Amino acid sequence: MPVKNPENKKRIYGRTVILLSLIALAAVSCFAFYTGLTVRNYVVESAKVTGGATVKIVAIADLHSRVYGEDQEPLLDMIAAQKPDMIALAGDIVDNKAQDTGAKMFLRAVPKIAPVYYVSGNHEFQTQRYDEIKKMIEGYGITVLSGERKYITINGADLCVCGIDDPAAFEYSDDPRILKYKDADGMLSQFSDLGDGTFNILLAHRPELIESYAKYDFDLVLSGHTHGGQVRIPLVLNGAFAPDQGFFPKYAGGRYDLRDMTMIVSRGLSFSGKAPRVFNPPEVVSVCIEGKK
Repeated sequence: MPVKNPENKKRIYGRTVILLSLIALAAVSCFAFYTGLTVRNYVVESAKVTGGATVKIVAIADLHSRVYGEDQEPLLDMIAAQKPDMIALAGDIVDNKAQDTGAKMFLRAVPKIAPVYYVSGNHEFQTQRYDEIKKMIEGYGITVLSGERKYITINGADLCVCGIDDPAAFEYSDDPRILKYKDADGMLSQFSDLGDGTFNILLAHRPELIESYAKYDFDLVLSGHTHGGQVRIPLVLNGAFAPDQGFFPKYAGGRYDLRDMTMIVSRGLSFSGKAPRVFNPPEVVSVCIEGKK
């Protein structure tokens, strides 16, 4: 009868533990550094949306001219699959360093899906050719909101869609229509007369100005800029660093409710090898506004 060698059993056990640990580490790493497109869904209820109506908005931010597949088809197909009633572009679609090719492919095609509304981000102004970019975007049939508002009705719901330029405009723009205001609060003052009979939406690139947005009668704010805080740890850390908020940003991405206003911050679409996204894949944001019963 053979004698069992306890040392062999220990060796086999140790190797098994190491192998399983490596497999688990590889699986976590694949998940952590996944850069495929994802959809993040939100539901916002409002008594202003009556009669059981629903309005679907897709929000896109921080593309930075990134190209997804041939002619942006994977991104455009994902947006179309949400069946949006309108599409909101919350800035930094064009990048100040990358070529405009990816942005142009996207901007040319996206109005074929649904009406599109756009506000600037800091990178569009940092190109120092924002006037040219604005004309290009408008040339594709996209509504650019630079302190303007548009009243629209979707599925029986009355909406007011507002938008402000990114505060980088004060540094890079010479447009007198912008420079007559001193800061973002000045730009927002244009919306001091919003009515309470409509569902009021603000497109604004920077989420850290939430307290300023909440001074006005906005029901929903759609922002970007943060890139999701770059590094996330599920259930522990929502973001490690965001522009203009620094380390451990309060508004890195997701939903934030302040009094009667909801702000949804897109984690954006851009990524690069220099600053990898960790547990933070590029996202398409889908917001369903529902009438409160």
